[in-house]
Amino acid sequence: MKKVLLLILDGWGINVETKHNPIAAAQPPYWNSLLSQYPTTRLSAREAAVGVPKGCLSNSEIGHTAIGAGRVVPQSAFAIDKAIEEKRFDSNPVLAKTAAHIKKYDGILHIVGMLSSGGVHSHVNHLSALTAWAHAQNLSSVALHLLLDGRDMPPMSAIPLIEKIQKQLPPEINIVSLCGRATGMDRTENWDRTLEFYTIITLSTDSDISNLDPISYIQRNYKENITDEFIAPARFSDERIKKNDAVVFFNFRADRMRQLAKIFTGHAPHTVQKKVSLPSNLFLASMANYDDTLTDVAVLFPKITPKNNLGEWVSKQGGRQLRITETEKYAHVTYFINGGQEVQYANEERLVIPSLGLKSYASEPHMSLPEVTQSLIRALETQHFDLVICNIPNGDMVGHSGDYDAAVKAVEYVDRALAEIVPVAQKRGYATIITADHGNIEHMHDGEQPHTAHTFHDVPCIIVSGADISLSPHGELNQIAPTVLQLMGLPQPDEMTSTSLIQTLSSPIKT
Repeated sequence: MKKVLLLILDGWGINVETKHNPIAAAQPPYWNSLLSQYPTTRLSAREAAVGVPKGCLSNSEIGHTAIGAGRVVPQSAFAIDKAIEEKRFDSNPVLAKTAAHIKKYDGILHIVGMLSSGGVHSHVNHLSALTAWAHAQNLSSVALHLLLDGRDMPPMSAIPLIEKIQKQLPPEINIVSLCGRATGMDRTENWDRTLEFYTIITLSTDSDISNLDPISYIQRNYKENITDEFIAPARFSDERIKKNDAVVFFNFRADRMRQLAKIFTGHAPHTVQKKVSLPSNLFLASMANYDDTLTDVAVLFPKITPKNNLGEWVSKQGGRQLRITETEKYAHVTYFINGGQEVQYANEERLVIPSLGLKSYASEPHMSLPEVTQSLIRALETQHFDLVICNIPNGDMVGHSGDYDAAVKAVEYVDRALAEIVPVAQKRGYATIITADHGNIEHMHDGEQPHTAHTFHDVPCIIVSGADISLSPHGELNQIAPTVLQLMGLPQPDEMTSTSLIQTLSSPIKT
């Protein structure tokens, strides 16, 4: 079995435009040398190539799923859109159970999720479908607890969306609370952030109710240079989540709703859970699976789990694996690349370097990359692992900050890390695949304001090895796993229907 290192440069797309492009501005010398010396191609990481609806941006979760699956895996967003389009959404059996609970116990329906048209974690169309369904049920009161985006959408884009949905809402449905996603959708185990939002929507008292309406509250934050993502939680009326109520989480992406859902189900760490008092007899539902341990949450659109993904198949062939990154992207090189499964395969080891835990990495664009780099090099030096998968998150996490100068520095840090890692991999007999899950850092401004969202751009794929390789001139992200298997000299499972990017391969790769 031949050895392969898979480096995923999170949020590192290809942009031919040089303006507002930190990669072009940085002129990273090592990266440019790789592009000129080794086989390269470009991969589609959008829409049909990764199983998301047309016009919706991809994300790290979807990108890593595609990388590991070796096939197109239809995402929850696609299933939701199709149900709405075919007018099957209202007949979802989980929604029927939700309505039955509310009517039986005289409860209130609470709809919780991110207000966004970005299609990365959620979509406003799904919220509209839920509110239309709720109105048709003749419920006495429906409370919306909305998280603001400002990351997968422009930093100050919430007000037009709120104005749009408020025009559509019947009298019994109201926006009860708002919170920026940096607080309410933390995924780095900064539980105090999650608790801050949880407290506002469940435990706060009447004295905590803002004297402003939602739009005025956002405008006040804008005047203080606080953008959507970082707006502190606020409640505008008394409809707290309480005994006998029902809660529907409408985000379809798991990683940034998992902590909140764990608190509601009592599955948060003991040190966190002891700080809260859970309302009794809640009915909990979510658009998609957030975590396999959350059996108390009914799922409207269960996930599709790709059998024999890259990690599972390499394990079955007896291969030894290492997954390594920092906390911000730990779930992506484990849970998501394993097909959305909470499973650690035989001979699969994991190494997570603590992230700095910042709301924005503009001030520290190096993140924990120096520590990740040294830990990865030590692992490669042992030659113990047949497949090493490493996520380098700087392109995505700093790209989301909207800070151009910080993004240029992030590119420089990534370039220096590659210059340390790749030669060691070569020396130790590893073929190295360098790719990305989606674009982000290559486009940092839209003219009027910073661009903080992902992009539709293709992503690169470079193969560094001692072999004579030619690659398809253009491919898709779902072809990475078959390419890895070919380099490792392993057969491809029947379920993995995509093909390798390698057109010709000669001169065997050294083991």
